Amino acid sequence: MDKDFHVVIWGATGFTGRLVSLYMCERYGAAGDVRWAIAGRNEAKLKAVQQELIAIDPKAADLTLLIGDSNDRVSLDAIASRTAVVLTTVGPYSSYGADLVA
Repeated sequence: MDKDFHVVIWGATGFTGRLVSLYMCERYGAAGDVRWAIAGRNEAKLKAVQQELIAIDPKAADLTLLIGDSNDRVSLDAIASRTAVVLTTVGPYSSYGADLVA
């Protein structure tokens, strides 16, 4: 695979995104065969989620945090170009999903 990540969890700081991030860490670990990252618009909130992940797997300290904004196509393109899959938990999707899909 020529991408940095298999999966990027977009919206990792929201309720659903946090739960998905915790599941990924519990199921696959932070540095296992599945390469994944968490993404959102607020670095401080991403770091807070990362702290929860570190409690599950200390290797989550090295997990990549990607910063972007649903209304900034350039930042979304930068995130999408690094991964095979963007797992989005950001909604409502009709308001915040079009640029990510594009």
